Amino acid sequence: MRLKYQLFLSLLLSSGLLIVLLYAFNSWSFNRGFLGYLNQSEIQKLAPMIDELSAGFERSGSWNWLIDELPTWESLLQKYAGKRPSPPRGPEHPPESAINPRPPLMDDDRPPPPRPATLDSSETVLTIAAQLVLADAQRHILIGPSHMSSSQPEHIWLPIRVNGKIEGYLGYLQRQQLSGGLDKVFSEQQRRSFAYGALFVILLSALLAVILAARLVGPILKIKGAVSRISQGEFTHRIYSDRKDEIGDLSHDINRLAMTLDQNLSARQQWLAEISHELRTPVAILQGELEAMIDGVIPVNETSIASLHSESLRLSRLINDLHSLTLSDIGALDYQFEPLDLVSIIAARCHSATPLANSKDISVEIDQPGKPLFTRGDRQRLEQLFDNLLQNSIRYTDPGGTVNIGIQIQTEHIHITWEDASPGVTDDQLPLLFNTLYRVEASRNRATGGAGLGLAIAKRIVEAHDGEVNASHSELGGLKISINLPLFR
Repeated sequence: MRLKYQLFLSLLLSSGLLIVLLYAFNSWSFNRGFLGYLNQSEIQKLAPMIDELSAGFERSGSWNWLIDELPTWESLLQKYAGKRPSPPRGPEHPPESAINPRPPLMDDDRPPPPRPATLDSSETVLTIAAQLVLADAQRHILIGPSHMSSSQPEHIWLPIRVNGKIEGYLGYLQRQQLSGGLDKVFSEQQRRSFAYGALFVILLSALLAVILAARLVGPILKIKGAVSRISQGEFTHRIYSDRKDEIGDLSHDINRLAMTLDQNLSARQQWLAEISHELRTPVAILQGELEAMIDGVIPVNETSIASLHSESLRLSRLINDLHSLTLSDIGALDYQFEPLDLVSIIAARCHSATPLANSKDISVEIDQPGKPLFTRGDRQRLEQLFDNLLQNSIRYTDPGGTVNIGIQIQTEHIHITWEDASPGVTDDQLPLLFNTLYRVEASRNRATGGAGLGLAIAKRIVEAHDGEVNASHSELGGLKISINLPLFR
């Protein structure tokens, strides 16, 4: 089932169920309240009857005046429980015969017309008589149905007081349901009115459900179309939405996803172009020198062979670096972690680089803490990390410069700073130094410089050790590399 139909049915069914429950509760509440109103109204009508019963008991001193004379009880029922309002009489209201004179009855055998049912109160008297009883002070039934009991909650006992003392009770059986007539007609009218209102609300809910479902599903269909186009490679496609809700957030997230995919595609294309360019240079040099040797332009001697060997080593290093970088990116680079002393590793790598540094008249200084500092790491990868940093500093520092290495503890990390002398880099170049194949062309070339992979590999090694690395300007005039590695205690 389509989402818009699911939303429509869900909204309509939930609204319909709520309205049905409200209708049922309203009917129950109205009947209960209306019955309570009718019972209280009947009880209030019995107040004059209680007063007359009290006066009669005060005159006779007992209830025999009613027990021995049941017609008197019936007359009281007729007078108070069964009476109906009489039309007003007076000058302003002349007798009905004066308003609508009728001829006298003909002397024939025709029976008189029946009296209207509404004027005969015998049915009402019988109904009330079944609801009223007279009891003494101990609630013993004197007159009326004997099944009434003071222990049942639907029975109301109204005290009959004579000079402040209870001499009897008038028992009243409350209504438990609408008996019919006008009361039931009124109740049915109210129920019918609410049913019509509920039906109108359900129809209105259906209309609102259609509108709301369309408003919710419309943007989702737009997002679905955009995702379909992006999945087909249209990474430049964007969703334009001014919504401030979750659907708007989803649209913005999909736009960011498309932008990231577009950037990754561009980076991959640039990566392939740069790799092919980097590999083509040493291959072209090798090919040119070999062709020159074949043609006899370059003599085949120790010098020419050493040049070929140098280019082949450069090509091998480039391929190995690319392989390591690719393995690191896909998470396939193998690491053997163990507790290692970073101070001794850095000192050993600096000692190994001393000949290269001396050849360029560059001094390498280490600010050691005087005690071992351990971290969990892979020895081979950490040695590769510090070799890359040393080669980068020595290669791009002017002769006579200095490389300063600092090692210290910061809370739960080992903080390593790697600073070299001029030349430096610009602010715009700092964030790009760790990008693959990036070189600051002003001071680097492929003959004396690297391929732009050293810092990219260094960053991946640091991140594989749960560390952080960033670049900034050095106080010595060159570049400063800051590294944080977890401290192992």
